[in-house]
Amino acid sequence: MIPAALSIALLLSSAEALPADNAAPLFNSGRQRGAPSPGTPIGDQTSAAEVLTLAKAIETALVSNIETKIAGGQSKAARAEALSSRSGLLPQAGLNASYDLSFDVPYGRANELNQNFNAALSADQLIFDFGRTRKRWHASRAKARATEQSELATRQAVVLNVRLAFLDVLETRALVEVGRKTLENNERHLLQTEALVEAGTRPTIDLVKLKSEVAAAKASLIQAEGNERIARAELGFAMGQPLSPSVEVAEESFAPLAFETLSTRKLFDKSLDRRPEFAAQRATIQASALQLEASEKNLWPALYAGAGLGWSWQRFTEPFVSASIGLRLSWQFFDGLGNRGVEEAARASLSVEELRLKLQEQQIYTAIEEASLNVAAAQSALTAMQEALLAANELLRSAEERYAAGVGSIIELTDAQFDVAEAESKRVRSHYALAAARAHLLQAVGVEAWGEAL
Repeated sequence: MIPAALSIALLLSSAEALPADNAAPLFNSGRQRGAPSPGTPIGDQTSAAEVLTLAKAIETALVSNIETKIAGGQSKAARAEALSSRSGLLPQAGLNASYDLSFDVPYGRANELNQNFNAALSADQLIFDFGRTRKRWHASRAKARATEQSELATRQAVVLNVRLAFLDVLETRALVEVGRKTLENNERHLLQTEALVEAGTRPTIDLVKLKSEVAAAKASLIQAEGNERIARAELGFAMGQPLSPSVEVAEESFAPLAFETLSTRKLFDKSLDRRPEFAAQRATIQASALQLEASEKNLWPALYAGAGLGWSWQRFTEPFVSASIGLRLSWQFFDGLGNRGVEEAARASLSVEELRLKLQEQQIYTAIEEASLNVAAAQSALTAMQEALLAANELLRSAEERYAAGVGSIIELTDAQFDVAEAESKRVRSHYALAAARAHLLQAVGVEAWGEAL
């Protein structure tokens, strides 16, 4: 018979059911949230740790992320190019001046010193060129709009990367808690088995088996802690700023999206105009069409109005002033067939951009469909993992009771403990896989804020 005290000691408290999908946190560690973890520099231990929320992480990334800065610079450059292309429609003015000093040596006469000063102020204004210059300006503006939409697409991609990195930190941290909980349970079994072995009610091999399980649990916990540090480093990279060890990543809840149950076709129809990539491609098509129209008029004449004012003298006391005003016609009606090639290239470029728009429609539809299917699959997987965890906990309680009664083996007990740890790990991964799938769906439909309606 097993002593009653030992039998009672072997009966572990059953594991609590995990919180629902939207509850947080998944696991509570032994140390207080916000307190610096072991190994934190002394300077950071003197003050409370900063709590990093997902909103703060996204805000930081939109300011500090290099990709965001590059996209902003490209957008600024495109706007400047559009401003420059407008110059052909505005007056062009210039000033030219020269001064010459020369010596004439006529044969048989005295040397003569000649001074010449010339100054001219001129201005030209394009009157009419069949819209060629204006279309080029409008094409540049369309390119600038495309670049601005590409900047928005980069912004959405950065937001998605930060969300996924943030979720990865939460997931790896929860898995650390699973590993710590598993190690504690194995160590508790080890202590209890040591007492049973000393009492002679269990063989020594049970003790050896549990020592092996404890060592494996320690190794798994070390690996989980390493994965958490890597996830924090990746979050810092996504934010554009290193993440200090004193920063505590806040637990967040990720509620279901208001539109995640809509069909793919409805999501596609509602979100097509919200995708900045699609808007950027349409602006690119507009720019290509305007470039084609401008190239078709490259060999057409252009009419300018001009005015000038000149002043010159050879002797300072005898200046000569002139003024002019008139029209100027410029017409290059043949350029060796060079413009024909320009037209064909512009026409081919327009066709390519139109095909890219169709391809983008297909890609957006596919991305929405994949994201919707992933959300549905993740929800089903999460429900299944919750049920599996409840079953594993029940199996562990039964194995503990059988082992305490002397009818169960150590293999049965350790297998049951392994099943609980595995089920808890899968439950954690399923929970954050569902949140990640929702983040991908947000990006697919062109919505940035989590609670925003479509």
